[in-house]
Amino acid sequence: MDLAGFFRLIEKLKRAAAWQERAGIRSEIVSTAKAFKSELGGLLLGEKDPDFQIELLNIIGATHDDYFVPALRQILSTSSLSEVLQTAATNLGKLGNGGFETLVGLLQHHDPNVRLGAIYGLAASGDTRAIPHLANLLDDPSEARVWWPGPKAGGYLIRREASSTIDTLAGERLAGDRQRIARWLEQHPTD
Repeated sequence: MDLAGFFRLIEKLKRAAAWQERAGIRSEIVSTAKAFKSELGGLLLGEKDPDFQIELLNIIGATHDDYFVPALRQILSTSSLSEVLQTAATNLGKLGNGGFETLVGLLQHHDPNVRLGAIYGLAASGDTRAIPHLANLLDDPSEARVWWPGPKAGGYLIRREASSTIDTLAGERLAGDRQRIARWLEQHPTD
């Protein structure tokens, strides 16, 4: 595919209404993204429509290519929309460990939706160094309100999502128990 074909795919995605059609186009863009990294990064940074920016963030996350880490960091430092920030944080974790420190910092963000995105990003990274940082959220009573349709539409408790992510990263059920987490960390140093 040439550059013109890539941009035609992007325009087709913008016009597509049905989710099935959008999913197929997204897959096609992801499969060609390696050849058009610079263009895709530029599109993301120049996009003003938050819904399409979220679409591009999800495409970039699906590439698992750390080339895009600086672009996602830039979005995280310049956007003010909760949905965009949450999506950027989640997808940053899919790009490897280059965004680890950024995600850890976002665990302290004032918006619970952004904290939720950081939790999901750290889960996607698979990096066990996140466990002590996630443990700091086990008492966080905040609820993140979902903005996408789904079975849990109503909200996500930050402490519950942090606990679940700790379990996933540790590879065993620690159930938010601080003593068990401390023992796990003693047995599995993360630095």
